[in-house]
Amino acid sequence: IPAVQGTISSDGNTVELTEVLSAQRQEQDAVPSRFRMARVPAPDIGGMLSLQLAQGQCRKDLEQIYEALESFSGENEGRFPLALKDLAPDYLPNAALVTSTEERKVEYVAGLVMPKSPVDTRPKEPDHEPAETYPDRLMQFEQALELSGYGKFLKSEVIVRLSYPALALEGTLTTKGDVRVLNTGEDDSQQLAALRASDQNNLKQLGLVIKMFENEHNGYSPPGWLTTYPEYLTDPNVLVNPKDPPSAGWYDYLLPATHLEELAKQYVTDESDPASLARAMSELPLAMDTTDWPDGGRNLLFCDGHVEYTREWRGVLQRVQ
Repeated sequence: IPAVQGTISSDGNTVELTEVLSAQRQEQDAVPSRFRMARVPAPDIGGMLSLQLAQGQCRKDLEQIYEALESFSGENEGRFPLALKDLAPDYLPNAALVTSTEERKVEYVAGLVMPKSPVDTRPKEPDHEPAETYPDRLMQFEQALELSGYGKFLKSEVIVRLSYPALALEGTLTTKGDVRVLNTGEDDSQQLAALRASDQNNLKQLGLVIKMFENEHNGYSPPGWLTTYPEYLTDPNVLVNPKDPPSAGWYDYLLPATHLEELAKQYVTDESDPASLARAMSELPLAMDTTDWPDGGRNLLFCDGHVEYTREWRGVLQRVQ
């Protein structure tokens, strides 16, 4: 049994121990083992419970505010009120819900309107033939959708923001009724891990959307995200990284209107190897985060549908440039 010697800090929270080599271990290259132990501070159960209660109340408040906004817009040709106080008392009996206090700040963006779905006025998709001009016509179709204002309905705008400075908590409500509640504290690794997992799930869903589009469009990927809605992409919220504001840009799309399999064949080094094409598909990036995570990394969707997180994403992008 090795002997140890060491020190303990004056507050009793830190212990440093060093193994004393026995005579049998006095070899030339032997190095004593060193250990440092620190007492883990007890979790603030009360603070955690207060935060959880505030998160639930924040979400409930925002949902109630949206119900009032929706009722108001329904009776005013889609317009939202000039100020939240205009909702009381006809649409919102509790005016305190939209009143700022020292504990909770309420922000409202005036001048926005209830978004309307433009599906009925969607331009007609181009015919698949002739095949040689099909990619160009797909791109023109995406541009026509953008010019028609089709994308305005898919992009959410924040209309109400509730913030709790003492709890580092913030909740947002969009014109489409989407509610998001986040802890804005700098050190919340659990929340970051959950958001990153949600981000990866979004990209995997977009991979399925692209695959379904390919199956019905001569093997070509969509020319843009607008073309996929609503037949293939039913939830526009999937287009936004969950760590970014609801009004942020969509995921970067790298290979629009591209026959992905034909592109991957250009990177096959051994045509006699049946796994070579699959390997090439797994190395070609298809979509990615638009902004970095705190450590500089990003999630990337690859042509084979898998999602990978890496801080070396710039080097990965060179494969399609």
